[in-house]
Amino acid sequence: MSAVAIPASPHLDFRNLMWLLAAMASVVAPHLTRMPYWVGVFFGVVVAWRAWISWAAVHFPPRLVILALTIAATFGTYFTYGRLFGREAAVTLLVVMSALKLLEMRTQREVVLAIYLGFFLVMTNFLFSQSIPLGLYMLACVWIFVATMVGFNRIGRPASLPERLRPAGALLVQALPLMVAFFILFPRTQAPLWALPQDARAGATGLSETMAPGNISNLIRSDAIAFRVQFDGDRPPYSTLYWRGPVLVDFDGVTWSMPQVVPMLSRLDYMRQGNLTSYAVTLEPHGKVWLFGLDVPATLPPNAYVLTDLELRDRRPVAER
Repeated sequence: MSAVAIPASPHLDFRNLMWLLAAMASVVAPHLTRMPYWVGVFFGVVVAWRAWISWAAVHFPPRLVILALTIAATFGTYFTYGRLFGREAAVTLLVVMSALKLLEMRTQREVVLAIYLGFFLVMTNFLFSQSIPLGLYMLACVWIFVATMVGFNRIGRPASLPERLRPAGALLVQALPLMVAFFILFPRTQAPLWALPQDARAGATGLSETMAPGNISNLIRSDAIAFRVQFDGDRPPYSTLYWRGPVLVDFDGVTWSMPQVVPMLSRLDYMRQGNLTSYAVTLEPHGKVWLFGLDVPATLPPNAYVLTDLELRDRRPVAER
């Protein structure tokens, strides 16, 4: 299948396109730190491909290629998270689909749609954090998107940097009173904006990727069941029942958190001491990828792997299957 000949927008020149690509990359960058590595690679390759199409004036990819990439991104998201709904899966799918929209962008209408997708991606960042630094960074991203829209709507010669940023900044300043009113009048919570099922379950089971000193007392009072164990033979003494779950090693002075990147062990060839214990763990669904193992695992369950910090993980989130 060949690409359909569609008249390109007269405003879709290389300078305006680079502004849009830079704005989209800036708003997606915070998401890439909490998404699988393949999402960053996919997004970077597609955005670079779109820049190459505009710079070298080459043909757009055929519709069949776009369809194949869309199907591959959808299946990749599903196999990563085990679903297409929920906070992480839905945001990941939105990021990859926004990149594909840039790849097929030809007309002024598609340009406006891509910019609106960028504004929507700005809001998705607040699903994970509502910190002041992130808010200031997202405000800068909105400024870049508005400046991009100003450049696309300019008639005549291309807009210079001041001609883009000055009217965009004026629009943001006019919106400041409404922003301040929303900040003062709307109630603020300590949790993310929407208590999605995965977040609610994390609070019920005591499982989380972060741990602050103030949350430990809540975990002690929780009587929720995290997992059940059936031993093959007599139960070992309680002094040997050290169950390793999520490993939190990074500390910023307030909160313990999991490291962003931990290498996998290729083989379970470390030194083993003590007696082997055979058991079966029935884990309550918590929507995360970590498993519970008794100290150091000697064998791995199906579809599981172990990291260098001896944390046991599944390749798919543990959910009701």
